[in-house]
Amino acid sequence: MYVSTRDAMLNHTGHTDGWSALKAMNVSAVELHFGRERRTDGFKGADGQPYDLKTDAGLKAFQQKLKSENVRVCALLMGNNFGGDLNEEIRWGVDAVRAAEALGAPAVRVDMVPHTKEKIDVDAFATRCIEAAKKIILETPSSKVSLAVENHGSISNRPEFLQKIFDGVGSARMGLTLDTGNFYWYGHPIDEVYKTMERFAKYARHTHVKNIKYPESERSKQREMGWRYGDFVCPIAEGDIDHARVAKILKSVGFIGSLCLEDESIGKAPKDQQLAVLKRDIDHLKACVG
Repeated sequence: MYVSTRDAMLNHTGHTDGWSALKAMNVSAVELHFGRERRTDGFKGADGQPYDLKTDAGLKAFQQKLKSENVRVCALLMGNNFGGDLNEEIRWGVDAVRAAEALGAPAVRVDMVPHTKEKIDVDAFATRCIEAAKKIILETPSSKVSLAVENHGSISNRPEFLQKIFDGVGSARMGLTLDTGNFYWYGHPIDEVYKTMERFAKYARHTHVKNIKYPESERSKQREMGWRYGDFVCPIAEGDIDHARVAKILKSVGFIGSLCLEDESIGKAPKDQQLAVLKRDIDHLKACVG
């Protein structure tokens, strides 16, 4: 197990160049956003342009740059909309798996959140997600890259929804991006958060790491979803979730991926102090990994 960071965190380092930002944070592994444009917006080549991950030439050039910088990609991140054009989402997912394979990334974070304000049929939405994931896996039969749904938002934080996805897809390549803060954000008591992590640890293929420090009176009871999150989200070492314990849970099932930093409290710190906060986050996670 090792430590990585979401590329979104690099925007808070004071460095406009992704390579320099990683060095400033003292971390050498990154989750790379893989948008619909299929390019590396946070990482530029010598010509000052993003790498085009749609092409073999772009992938090869980015591979070479990663090697020269001694950086690895721990995962690609997608913001899917499986409630939309399913064929387009499947094509995008197939491209993400192929890019991840080329870059040596073991997982693609997928988003199974309905992007609508309308009331939805959760079972019907789950069926669409299962169909899409199955087809992406089927169209990349030789790949070892996993799809990793994040426990996220009002639907995919539900344990019963996650289990339905894993059972429905029925492939070892369908796994979890374990967001360590999101079950707590969803309202579960802290003890239940650890139990849920233990239940789903065997599916973990990737992680996002955040933390929350609730008042002591609120930690062990069920709260409403998202209750005062903005007030209590905090740097990783300061919250209620013990990430050394989380690392131990993951190690117990043979997880060899990364603890990937996603400190959503970073905007609370003055801009000239944000890099220092991120460096403390990284140091803390390295200590948790051991």
